[in-house]
Amino acid sequence: MRRSRLALLALALVLAVGPAGVGLAMYRWVDDDGEVHISTRLEDVPEKHRARATSIAAPGPSPHGSCASFPSDPKGGARVPFSLSKDHLIVVGCINGKGPFRFLLDTGWPPPSMVQPHVLETLGINFRKAMFLKEFPQLSGAVKIQPVVHLRSIQVGGASVGPIDVGTFSLTTEWDGALGQDFMSLFIIEVDNRRGVLTLTPR
Repeated sequence: MRRSRLALLALALVLAVGPAGVGLAMYRWVDDDGEVHISTRLEDVPEKHRARATSIAAPGPSPHGSCASFPSDPKGGARVPFSLSKDHLIVVGCINGKGPFRFLLDTGWPPPSMVQPHVLETLGINFRKAMFLKEFPQLSGAVKIQPVVHLRSIQVGGASVGPIDVGTFSLTTEWDGALGQDFMSLFIIEVDNRRGVLTLTPR
């Protein structure tokens, strides 16, 4: 899993520093343990795995690596690494094509999903001019009225949902947003705890 994270980080760095308008050749390959790797040169792929390495085209300015999709992923879905935080699944994704942002996945989180205010500010989204407000029940039993904003998309790997409305309020420093029922219900979810891989397949 560590190798997969490093591979995805390397992919993100390559996309970030590559000159605009120039296509980059990259190769995705899987080792004997099922770990996914990204190499920028075919000769960097171990010889026994080269025949099955997949070429990835990255023409010009590209979305962040955490929004990348691969031919072996479910069509319209994703196969991504995850981490655990207090028994919650955490994945990395994009908002409006930008990232990376850490999302908590919670099938019990009622609509709308949530993005924290500081994240919206980094994206230049003025949540103080939100079109409408929504009541959010708190664990204490109290109810807070918070703004709801309209996003073009939220994407985890190749799994994209949008446009989508999200609530916004400050909650924790451990993650940037929470993807709830309005996102999760659109996918069949498979969790491979041994490999630390989450698969999202469109319903």
